[in-house]
Amino acid sequence: MIPNSPLLIAITFDLDPDHYDSSTSSQYKENTPSWKGLEQGIPVILEALKNFQDTKGDSVKATWFVRADNQIKDLYRNSAAMFDKHRKMFEKLDNLGHEISWHPHLSKKEGKEWLQEDNEENIVLQLKNTYKEILNYNFNPKCIRIGGNYFSPIILKTISELGLLYDSTAMPGRKRDDNDRNFNWHCAMQSPYYPSEIDYRIPDSQQDNLLEIPLSMLPIKAEYDVEHYSRYVDLTFHNLLLNKPLEILLAHQPYLVTVSHPGVLMYGAKQKEHGLLNFTIKNLQKNVSHIINYCNYIRRPFYFVTMSTLGKKAKKRMHPK
Repeated sequence: MIPNSPLLIAITFDLDPDHYDSSTSSQYKENTPSWKGLEQGIPVILEALKNFQDTKGDSVKATWFVRADNQIKDLYRNSAAMFDKHRKMFEKLDNLGHEISWHPHLSKKEGKEWLQEDNEENIVLQLKNTYKEILNYNFNPKCIRIGGNYFSPIILKTISELGLLYDSTAMPGRKRDDNDRNFNWHCAMQSPYYPSEIDYRIPDSQQDNLLEIPLSMLPIKAEYDVEHYSRYVDLTFHNLLLNKPLEILLAHQPYLVTVSHPGVLMYGAKQKEHGLLNFTIKNLQKNVSHIINYCNYIRRPFYFVTMSTLGKKAKKRMHPK
């Protein structure tokens, strides 16, 4: 990193159902999910972030990844139903300078269970049909994050052809293959890159279409861990767990991409304590404050950006004139 070079900070939220993870609730796979995080959490988050300012004095402009996929279609008969049901809220966010992006989970239903879709033809159809439905509501997302961090060459090819400019699915250094998740990003780089059509985890200097913007990863040891574990930066992690690892990133990396789930903040103080997640909005505010205070402490300028703005600036850094 060049001394005192600006740090670009993209704060993002995945708008999944409230009980999106089995570690937070027994209602993880309920048939009729609740959406308090989307309906009530977004206004709470906006209020909590409104007084934070970057080096230029600009406020936080977050990126909101909206669910649109076959699971949503199964629930509401329309894969882009969330764009319709919450159109006014998303239009308000857009008017405030935030970014509305796309968060599909590519799944197939077997009995009552939703499993990862691995048939290439079905994946292509899901992506194309859902994107078409999103456009029907006058939203035209340029950034995408695949649910469960699943990815493949056919996904890369399809979203590029659809005109998406940025993907933020990569979790550098991580891979997983179990009943809940299936992904492999173990050799992906931390900085933005143009992915190879053959291996999406590595850069290809001949490509210049879709830019991969990886999630920022940190070694974090939760209360239930034996050792440190590579995790994405989540502003709902306990402040004391996140502080020290985050400071190293803030001092050396050109970008910070965080991802959180608003539903977590709807559990509140009554939720049973979790060894990694904190369910209060005050904790999220503490984490943002720590980012700001540490950048000021090391005298590093920092700017809050949306994912598309980060992508545009990353391209300029990669191809300076």
